[in-house]
Amino acid sequence: SHQQITISHSIMVVLLNRSLLLQTTSTDVPMLIKQNEEKNCFAYKVQPPAHVSTIIKGGDTSVPQKHNCLKCPKISQKCWIVTLYFITITVLFMDMNLMAPNLTTIAEEFGMSDDERDVKLGGLIALGFFFVGAPVSFLVGWLADSVNRSPLFAATVLVGELGCLGSAFVNSYPQLYVCRVLTGISVGGAIPVIYSVLGDLYPANKRSAISAVVTTGTGIGLGIGQIIAGSMTSWRLPFIIVAVPGLICSVLLLGIEDP
Repeated sequence: SHQQITISHSIMVVLLNRSLLLQTTSTDVPMLIKQNEEKNCFAYKVQPPAHVSTIIKGGDTSVPQKHNCLKCPKISQKCWIVTLYFITITVLFMDMNLMAPNLTTIAEEFGMSDDERDVKLGGLIALGFFFVGAPVSFLVGWLADSVNRSPLFAATVLVGELGCLGSAFVNSYPQLYVCRVLTGISVGGAIPVIYSVLGDLYPANKRSAISAVVTTGTGIGLGIGQIIAGSMTSWRLPFIIVAVPGLICSVLLLGIEDP
């Protein structure tokens, strides 16, 4: 009976050693990372059982650590998209208010009377701006459901900013009218694309706050445009100043991965 107990003990030792050997030779033992994106990318580092960690690291076990969200590529991509969209919408709405402080100067250069100034510059251009922007907004919103939204948004901004840049070099009222109408295309087409992308990037409980942040750029843009146009002696130069960052934004938009 003593020999039977010794043999049984030996078998148990062999089985235990074999079990530990199998655990310690596994390539998946060092750590297990679990990320939960819905909880602000809060992840924990989970170490193997204490007896395995003791064998592998000489008794060094780790306490769960909070994941560094600054290194999370998905978080960084979201921040970059929101920032670029905010800058883009700000620039687009800066363009909307560039003519208002200089209507009299423009009318004098084109030989308009006060009545013609009010009708052509103050009325017809604004009407064309929104009359074209409204159907374009519908068209771009429809296309956003079927094509890649990054080049769609980039093309929309590009058309508008080329119109903004062209406004600085016009020689007649019809040319100015066409350029301002092109600018309305970018303003009208930007809104549906922005809300569509933000809706895919963020869950329902965060969309309102993020949309509010981006939409704040509309009011800021109108104010900055008014200041730029009102502080310069030339009515043409503000269009160039605003068009350049807008064109840069249109190029950067091409680099955004459509979520």
